[in-house]
Amino acid sequence: MRTIKFRGYSLFGDRWVYGRSIFNIGTVCSICEDEEVEKSLLENRGALGVSVDPETVGQFTGFYDKDGKEIYEGDIVFVDMYSDEKSFKAFVEWQEEYGCFVFVEKTLIQDKDGVEEVIDGETYYYSKEICKTIKVIDNIYKDCYNSYRTKN
Repeated sequence: MRTIKFRGYSLFGDRWVYGRSIFNIGTVCSICEDEEVEKSLLENRGALGVSVDPETVGQFTGFYDKDGKEIYEGDIVFVDMYSDEKSFKAFVEWQEEYGCFVFVEKTLIQDKDGVEEVIDGETYYYSKEICKTIKVIDNIYKDCYNSYRTKN
């Protein structure tokens, strides 16, 4: 059975929050970290947890990288599938059309005016074999969230 859990960046603690339940009430999103509290909340239909930025919420893919680290939607991974022949950075994304997580090769290009644009490359589907070649190196929210915090 696949483990269902989520990750989101805390609005008040400058940390990642992990948990099995996520609550959305209006524009507030909370993740419950404690299983006993989660059970009580579900029974009483209450909502308590750690408030997180809804834009940073990602689901656990059910896969682990070559070092045993959990891979979440929104992670940036380094893929070394064919040794020296093919290695690249990719973003972990949910593909709605097929109902599965994928990793998409990304290329940063710069035009003559210095404007940068990210172009999608090949899409790869997960397997336990491919995950043996993947290393989580970052996530797409880190820089985005830090720049958001700087503005506010």
